[in-house]
Amino acid sequence: MTDRAISFGGPGGPVFSEIKSAMYAEAQRPLIYNYIYGLGGRDVPVGDFVGMFEKVMGDTANKLADTYEFWGVRE
Repeated sequence: MTDRAISFGGPGGPVFSEIKSAMYAEAQRPLIYNYIYGLGGRDVPVGDFVGMFEKVMGDTANKLADTYEFWGVRE
């Protein structure tokens, strides 16, 4: 899941928080990954979305489950 905003004090972006809350009561919750991108109006090229997808698909040990990551920000 991708968000273009961040919820300060929350566990990831606003869409991630809503989806995670909605799935909480489910007996078999899906694994949810959250990427926060495009902060400050930064453009996000298609290649970045491909990179996000490949990273999630490569996570065979589910280490990224229920976490969030900032993508494409200056450090």
